[in-house]
Amino acid sequence: MRKTFLQIPGVLDVVKGNTTTKPSNTKFKIREMLYLQQLVYQLPNKAIIVEIGSFIGKSALALAEAAEKINGSVLCVDPFAKHTLSFCPNQLELFTENTAGWDNIYLAKSDSTKFFDYNPNTKFDMIFIDGDHSIMGFITDLRNAIVHSNKIVCGHDFCVYSPWIVDVIQHLSVKFGVDYEVVSWTWKLNISKKLRNFAQDDLVPYLVEFIKKRGIFYNFENSWYRESGLEIKGSDDANSRVDADSSPDAESSPDAESENTSGEGEN
Repeated sequence: MRKTFLQIPGVLDVVKGNTTTKPSNTKFKIREMLYLQQLVYQLPNKAIIVEIGSFIGKSALALAEAAEKINGSVLCVDPFAKHTLSFCPNQLELFTENTAGWDNIYLAKSDSTKFFDYNPNTKFDMIFIDGDHSIMGFITDLRNAIVHSNKIVCGHDFCVYSPWIVDVIQHLSVKFGVDYEVVSWTWKLNISKKLRNFAQDDLVPYLVEFIKKRGIFYNFENSWYRESGLEIKGSDDANSRVDADSSPDAESSPDAESENTSGEGEN
């Protein structure tokens, strides 16, 4: 029998050692999965959805369940890199087991940048970003999603643990006059023709400079800064790093119950 997303543990479950028992499906997490499904229902028949970063398959299943109703498919792009395997060494095995029986889920075991390089002219109906959360990883994925998506660009971790994601989405909304919306930690950014054209060549260097200026306001030191090759003033003097095993459960976070939209975003 095929599994559903409700049967799959999330990251916090896995960090705590729970990969097979009943997952802690909080209202926070269920709301995010249902929101992703609502986005899928807005897509045309036979839509192709790209998920950047799939971990052990929870969001992939949520997307596939909805995509099946529109004869659509989900293409999961994930290299199963060492930084996630460190606390889940059998990640690929679990992903394969959890998505078994879903004929509309496909896996591209690849770095997302290489994936788009191999498909330079291919357009997809929806791209969900939840992969490399480093500064350069995120803005590169965002650039590629904007360029390669026909309909919807969305992603995860709009929260205090990835402040550059919050800053970038809000800034682009204002700069290009486009709406965005947030449900729990999942965001969607509307894409205008002007933003798409800008993203082709100029978005990544523009956002690098923007984040350098904003970095002084980030209140924790994170190795992602150094890995991104960005020298951000103030990062070396900030507080200790926040990572997966020290993050509070999302349900207890002050962000957990908020469904925020700033600017002209929709509720």
